[in-house]
Amino acid sequence: MRLPEPRDTWAVLWLLTGAAFALAIAAGSAQAQAPSGLNLARMGVADAEARRVSVTLVPGVRSSADLKDARLIETRRRLARDQPVTLQDLRALADAGDGNAALHLPRRMEAEGIAAEPANLAHYYGLAAATGRVGGLFGLVRILPAIDPDQTSAARLDLLRKTLMAYAIAGNSVAIDAVIRFDRTGHPFGPMPDDIARLARDGRGRGAATVALHLAGDLMQRQWDDPDALSLALGYLQTASDAPSMRVRLIAGNMLPVVEDRIRDLSPTRPEGEG
Repeated sequence: MRLPEPRDTWAVLWLLTGAAFALAIAAGSAQAQAPSGLNLARMGVADAEARRVSVTLVPGVRSSADLKDARLIETRRRLARDQPVTLQDLRALADAGDGNAALHLPRRMEAEGIAAEPANLAHYYGLAAATGRVGGLFGLVRILPAIDPDQTSAARLDLLRKTLMAYAIAGNSVAIDAVIRFDRTGHPFGPMPDDIARLARDGRGRGAATVALHLAGDLMQRQWDDPDALSLALGYLQTASDAPSMRVRLIAGNMLPVVEDRIRDLSPTRPEGEG
C-alpha cells in the first residue's frame, strides 16, 4: 500500500494515532481510550478541487438583456470592465439578482471596513453561491459562524442552509467540511442530523465517505465503551473504506482493526471450558 503524500497531514495523523491505539489494545491495556481531538471535518480542506465543484440553484442575471433598468445595465457593464461603481449601484445590481455583483458587494464591504451585519454579508455571498460562483460559497462558509441565529429570520437561515447543502451533496469539500462543523457546533443552524444522514446517503464524490468517516469518529469519541455504538461505527468505517479518495480509504482501513479489537475487548468472555 502506498503511503500518503506529505501533504496528507491528517491521513498521517490518523495512521499514527490508529497504530498507537492498536498497539495499546494488543498489549492488553485496560486504559485504551478513543482518539480525541481528531477533527474529521478537516478532511474537507479548501483546495483547487473544491473550486471546480459549483452548483447553480437560480439562474440570476446572465446578460444585460435580463435587466430593464438602464442604470443597472451600465453598472453591470462597468463591473465587467473592472471600472469603478458606487456601493449603492453595486447593491442595486446584486438585489436585481446579478451573482457577480452579489459576490463583489460583501467582498468590497469587508475590504473597506464597512459595518454590516454578518447575516447581510451571508445573504449576498449565498446569492453568489446560488448562481454558481464558488467564491460565494467560500465567503458564506467563512461568515456563517458570525451570524446570530436569534437575530436572523428563519427563512433566510433555511435558504443559506439549503445552498450550503446543495454544494455539499454535489461533493464540494469546503461545503462538506462546513456541514460537519456546523452540525458539531449546532451553530448557526442547530443540530443537522437529517442533513448529515442525507449527505452520507446521497453525497457525490468523496462526500458520502467523508461524512461516514465523520459519523464513525463521532461515535468512537463519544461512546468508546459502548460495543453497540462501535458496531455502528464499524459499519460507517466499512462504507468509508470504499471511498474514491485514497486518504479516506487509508484512514478507514487503519481504524477498522482498532474498532474491531475494541469491540472484542468489550465483549463478555466465556467462562473457561465453555464452547
